Amino acid sequence: MRKLTTEEIHTLSIKVTEEINRKNLYKFVRTAILNSDFPFSKNTHYSFYYNSNTLTYEILFFDNTTDTYLEAFSLLRIYKRTDKLIQVLLCENYFLIIRENKLLILKKFNSTTNEEVLSYIQQMYKIEEFDIIEVKKSDLEYSNEDKLHSGNSIYPLYVKKSFYYFLSFLFISLCFLITIIYWNYERSLIQTNSSFDKTNQSQKNNKNERVTKNIVSLFQKMKNYNIKIEKISYINHKIKTILESKDESNLLAFTSSYSKEIQIKSLKYNEEKKLYVMEVTIEY
Repeated sequence: MRKLTTEEIHTLSIKVTEEINRKNLYKFVRTAILNSDFPFSKNTHYSFYYNSNTLTYEILFFDNTTDTYLEAFSLLRIYKRTDKLIQVLLCENYFLIIRENKLLILKKFNSTTNEEVLSYIQQMYKIEEFDIIEVKKSDLEYSNEDKLHSGNSIYPLYVKKSFYYFLSFLFISLCFLITIIYWNYERSLIQTNSSFDKTNQSQKNNKNERVTKNIVSLFQKMKNYNIKIEKISYINHKIKTILESKDESNLLAFTSSYSKEIQIKSLKYNEEKKLYVMEVTIEY
């Protein structure tokens, strides 16, 4: 198992005016990585930490393959603690800031004295109380547990397609087809049932017509923004769909222009298709 070098580990510090809303957070972090000057690939994974003291997102990303590991996760295991005190682990050419066995910040830093590191952390991260531990090379050892990343949340930059997604799409499509068949069958029964109240029937038909008009209007709006629909499902007056466009701004403009609520689940760039792909839930 090969240890990743510091040249293969990349960090970003992104200043914000306030904490990012959770539903837009992962899009924000991925966009920051994609727009950075650092290399990334289909194996790139990332973690992030929001420092409320400085209103800064500290982002760490690296290639996570089966034959490599990040030394930082070995250190989390070796210097594991259960209290909430912040620890600073000084390594040969970088330091870690950890708390409750979770990696908060990794920073490449060459310093000759602990005082310089202390001053840098206090000024840059506004952290006042912490323990400093000098890591000894003799303490460093790899364990299979280190690939599990301990309690840290590690996310893939690109979600890989698999047969599972094909089955999920097939299942949703079948559910949608069955729903349409049942709806038509139910409507047919209503029409042939002479005892059914005509007023209620008229109200239901009017409601269905309004829904149909809203859906047609929604599809026309997508067409106007040159957006292609990859797949779609209808559940409880909501449309769950995956949209594609050559221009990311078209997708964002569409979500901003729609009058009803749109929840963005993900927005990423598909290298194979050369398209931006957005997963959304839309009320209609």
